[in-house]
Amino acid sequence: MKVSLAYLVIDSPQDTGYNYGLGYVAAVLRSAGHDVDYTPLFTEDDARALAEHARQRQPRIVGLSTTTAQFAYVQDIAQAVKDACDGLVVCGGVHPTLKPDCLGEAPDLDAIVRGEGEYPLLDLAEALEKGADIRSIKNVWLRENGTVTENPLRPFIENLDALPFPDKMCLDYQSVIDRSGGANRFMFSRGCTFKCTYCSNWALSQLCEGRYFRQQTTDRAIEEIRRDRERFQFSRIIFDDDTITLRKEWFYEFFTRYRQEFDLPFVCNLRVGTVDADMIKLLRDAGATTAVIGVEHGNEAFRRTILKRPMTNRQIVETFDLCHELGLETYGQAIVGFPHENKKLFRDTARLCRRVSVKNPISIFEPYPGTELGQVCEQNGWLPPKTRYRERREAVISFPGFSKEQIQLCADVFPILTQVKWIPLGIPLSWTLRTWRLVNLCKYIVKRLWQAVRRRGPSGSGG
Repeated sequence: MKVSLAYLVIDSPQDTGYNYGLGYVAAVLRSAGHDVDYTPLFTEDDARALAEHARQRQPRIVGLSTTTAQFAYVQDIAQAVKDACDGLVVCGGVHPTLKPDCLGEAPDLDAIVRGEGEYPLLDLAEALEKGADIRSIKNVWLRENGTVTENPLRPFIENLDALPFPDKMCLDYQSVIDRSGGANRFMFSRGCTFKCTYCSNWALSQLCEGRYFRQQTTDRAIEEIRRDRERFQFSRIIFDDDTITLRKEWFYEFFTRYRQEFDLPFVCNLRVGTVDADMIKLLRDAGATTAVIGVEHGNEAFRRTILKRPMTNRQIVETFDLCHELGLETYGQAIVGFPHENKKLFRDTARLCRRVSVKNPISIFEPYPGTELGQVCEQNGWLPPKTRYRERREAVISFPGFSKEQIQLCADVFPILTQVKWIPLGIPLSWTLRTWRLVNLCKYIVKRLWQAVRRRGPSGSGG
């Protein structure tokens, strides 16, 4: 059976072009003999092209994977696909999982898949191929003749090693690597054990029976890297596991073996409070170049009570300092625009990020369904008034004492405050932004004038 999968990253900063969930879905389907292809949708033109692809290929299932911000595009895509072929249009991902009533927001969507999608999609494809009843497949909510059948969820997949390797051959994965500057991405675990109030992980962990945080064995993880080394050309690796430092036994075994077998630099995530100096030394010796570290917010009390991240500022500073002392670059993840935040609290984030030398942009808070802060926004009428926006980069929510215009200003001025440390944090943020833009404009004018003078050459009169 023909199945077409599509990953929505339209105008998104998360546009890696590859989704692990769809990679595993494709692998399970192809292992069972189904004909699967995979398309990343980076733009609305890509979304329109998917319909033409469906017209030519005529797949029996078109599967979409979407986050909350991307769901705004699903109805238009589903309608275009339904006009192009007779396939069943199915949507999965974290948004349908946590907000299944979104099925009612997209009239041309036939079904959603909640939770882990490998075996629900396989059951659906097998039933369609055999002409069997598809109304009782676990994890699937099906709309048929205006009636929605809501099926229960199956337990989390216990043994990740039992899954086939995620499929990367159903799309031009080498182009994904090339777009990322030669980086190949891996993820060897699923889930998280922490309870951050803005993150979907805790909400997801409460949906199904079984352990939510699971890891492949180190044998399996090493074999996956070997397999990709034979198939693709890449010069570095990004490990996308949220908590690769959580289980120290696994951590030491994997990175010791990695150091012995591979000579590829890599980037990985570190969580403050789960890593020490010996672990960072091993990362450095194994080839780590950059550690991605969650700061999230610079006010310790706000971070502990509102975000439920109990690490101290001192712990955060010590983790960054250890990385810098051992020669690792750092990428500090921070967020602005939380409920109950204001510009004064934002300055605490800027202050801490200055101290640990964060050089990257800040993200803007989004209220994900099912999360604690998402529920706070829903209860108070603070959900985004518009559905299409640039996720994590565009402020769309106003809170009491912290308007969306102020949030956007904080996000825009953040890289200036963290990289130009002589700017006082106490001056109005709008002054800082206007002054910086004026300075850059003056620099641009001077540069263009200098280029014009050089093109004209030396002037003067000859004797």
